[in-house]
Amino acid sequence: RREREEQCPLPDVTTRKAEKMAELKYDIVERLGVLSEDAKGWKKELNLVSWNERDPKSDLRSWNAEHTRMSKGITLTKEEVEILSSLLEDELKND
Repeated sequence: RREREEQCPLPDVTTRKAEKMAELKYDIVERLGVLSEDAKGWKKELNLVSWNERDPKSDLRSWNAEHTRMSKGITLTKEEVEILSSLLEDELKND
């Protein structure tokens, strides 16, 4: 069994994660608006972003001032934005 482990070492998860992150390409096609800014200057923004040269989608996440670093966020299709908009509109009417 030990011989088998030496022949087929487990992949390094950290290395795989770094490789995936290195492959990430993005282009902020249009800045739609800023929702808030924290004390460190990071802005929570709604943007139209093309990820890995694909069609742009609405994207909500925090960015540093230079737009070189980002937080985890959420990307939505046009249809999802329409549904979200309707849900929020209904919620605001009920306040």
